[in-house]
Amino acid sequence: MTNGRIGGLLGVAGIWAGLVLALVGPGSFSTAGRAVLDHAGYAVLGCAAVVLLYNLAPKGTLTGPLLLGAVGVVLIALTGDWRISQDGWSVAGLAIALAATSVVLRRPAGSGPPAPTRRTSGLLLNRHLIYDLDAEAPERLDVTALLCRVVIDLRSAGTPRTGPLEVVVSSAAGHVDLAFPSHWPVVAGRTAASRKIRLDGFLDTAEDFDDPRSHEQAQRLSEIEAEWQARARTADRGIAVVVHVAGIGGSVRVRDR
Repeated sequence: MTNGRIGGLLGVAGIWAGLVLALVGPGSFSTAGRAVLDHAGYAVLGCAAVVLLYNLAPKGTLTGPLLLGAVGVVLIALTGDWRISQDGWSVAGLAIALAATSVVLRRPAGSGPPAPTRRTSGLLLNRHLIYDLDAEAPERLDVTALLCRVVIDLRSAGTPRTGPLEVVVSSAAGHVDLAFPSHWPVVAGRTAASRKIRLDGFLDTAEDFDDPRSHEQAQRLSEIEAEWQARARTADRGIAVVVHVAGIGGSVRVRDR
């Protein structure tokens, strides 16, 4: 059984365990809802703390959850009351269900062949998509950033089966960082639907490619690939990257190669 399936099963089990705990362990959704409303300020501050720790902590670290757990233990110790009330059970059960849901939604994909289209999204919480060495890049990459930072790093990725690689960025006050191999030329695609989005970094031609699959533009991209391949002096086959941008607010940056 793959890690993705194990994570999915554990996530589903956690959802049911949390819901049962919220319903009968003891308590109900209405009780939990009233408890949350009664402490709405603390709930908002707690969510803000979780988001802040998640975004500040290095990728893969346990610093944020451990620190948050330590703060909770200290608060309980200071109050001197280790008993769990009915409202506490309900809130705890809903928290477990929500956490398990996030596990299901973010579990890794299986080990099958790579899909031609890959999608990654971030809402408040920063996201990082880093391809392993020689992992085949998709033919299309849809990136959505809503009030967060999304980092896409394909510097170690293998060339997709067909090109060009189209990166479609949608931003709402988000920030997207893109990194590609040095021998992959990067060009601009459709940007007319973007408003107040700052475009930073390096493009390898001033030309725009709003329809890179058309015969004329595909031929021009092939010429750019050949020119860049000769300039890079590498035996690895390069592929053109077309970056489309839409949305309002934020920034899109192509890292210096």
